[in-house]
Amino acid sequence: MPDTRNLIPTVLYQERLTPAFLGEALSSWGAARVSDVLPLAQVNAFMREARAAFDLPEDVKARCRRFGTESGYTPPAVEGVIGHGPDSLRHFWDVTREAPQIREEAPGFYRQSARLWARLASFGARAFEAFDTAHGTCVFPDVLGGAHSLRTSEYLNQVPSPEDVLFPSHVDFSMLTLY
Repeated sequence: MPDTRNLIPTVLYQERLTPAFLGEALSSWGAARVSDVLPLAQVNAFMREARAAFDLPEDVKARCRRFGTESGYTPPAVEGVIGHGPDSLRHFWDVTREAPQIREEAPGFYRQSARLWARLASFGARAFEAFDTAHGTCVFPDVLGGAHSLRTSEYLNQVPSPEDVLFPSHVDFSMLTLY
């Protein structure tokens, strides 16, 4: 499996996230890597709280169970990609602006998620505006409304393997993926 860091065009967020760069990267690769969007301290704080949320007792995660488009926890083997079976190696948390059960059961994770969401909303608006300018589309207005969530996934395989964590070919809509 190739190291995508050398394949996907990269730009510093504050310096060069322009319509021209984004248009070229998405036309050529279908992806762009944007660095320095989040301060490292914020990422580390979020990761600590996310680890704690995944480590919550099963009865607590059950009280936070996600159904439909609401916030909450989804256990392994529940969701998959259309046309393929459920993913038994991944469980995740979806946090929306209104997440009362997460706020109550995992307050630190909710606070860090809200902080991260605010930072990413600003980045998403800028990225989608640049995308629209580059491609003559109207994606940006969709960023402003609708049911958005911050999904935090954990893969359960003990030895990380790209073959285990990559989904089969599929399409996501209005999505930013962070890794």
